[in-house]
Amino acid sequence: MQRQLNESLEAEKEELQAKNLELLHARDELKESLAELAETNRELDDFTYAASHDLKSPLRAISNLAGFISEELEDVATEQAKQDLAQLEGRAKRLERMLSGMLEYSRVTRREHKSEPCLARELVEEIAGVLDVPAGFRVCFDGYDKPFYTQRSPLTQVIRNLVDNALKHHEGETGKVEVVVCDRGYALEFRVVDDGPGIAPEYQQRVFGMFETLKRRDEVDSSGIGLALVKRIVENHGGRIWVESEEGRGSTFHFTWPTLSESRSESEEKAFEPPAAEALAAACGMAAT
Repeated sequence: MQRQLNESLEAEKEELQAKNLELLHARDELKESLAELAETNRELDDFTYAASHDLKSPLRAISNLAGFISEELEDVATEQAKQDLAQLEGRAKRLERMLSGMLEYSRVTRREHKSEPCLARELVEEIAGVLDVPAGFRVCFDGYDKPFYTQRSPLTQVIRNLVDNALKHHEGETGKVEVVVCDRGYALEFRVVDDGPGIAPEYQQRVFGMFETLKRRDEVDSSGIGLALVKRIVENHGGRIWVESEEGRGSTFHFTWPTLSESRSESEEKAFEPPAAEALAAACGMAAT
């Protein structure tokens, strides 16, 4: 009996060792795949950066040339020719904005920002003072109003883009955009709430895609990259972003932003790992996707 028991234990031990080797091999393959993916992403970012940067100069030259021709032929050109030249100039400028957006998108992971103490109310007031808020509209703040420690510059860019997006796509003559902040312990949840036209359900995921706009590009002054840029910044900082909206009843863009304690050392800050998406979503009262 003892011999049989020893043989059984030895067999189980060998089986566990074999499974352990399989797990180690799978882990090594996963690390290798992640490294290859990271390298591919870096190469893609490098290409996007170079292409968008190098194409901006000739495109600006095309736009300027179209403007010069339009001025020179002002007295002799037909109305159709003037419209065509104006359209050419407008399309060139729009493409230049798109390239600028691509350049900004590729820069997100290149920049390093130091963490510093912030107040959400101050950020919102600063953004409202910089943006061209139309007459009849107001940008206001509510919620968590205590100092927190984070990278100020990218957070400001996220809030500014979301507020600007709400103002730009509002179809009324008056309106309100409210930034609400809630403390979730390890993170802050920001909500940018507007009373605009809302977003249909079928477009609520698409709005975060590159070059996606809800209106025809001729109808709105937009590169179509603003929300894609916001999503990348938020996720690059360990947060999550989503939208809730009903047509005719406005939109609410939510995003979570992990914060740091001011007492953390620089090495602890670099080693900080945000919670998994599932835990982050659970704390915000919704399912992770």
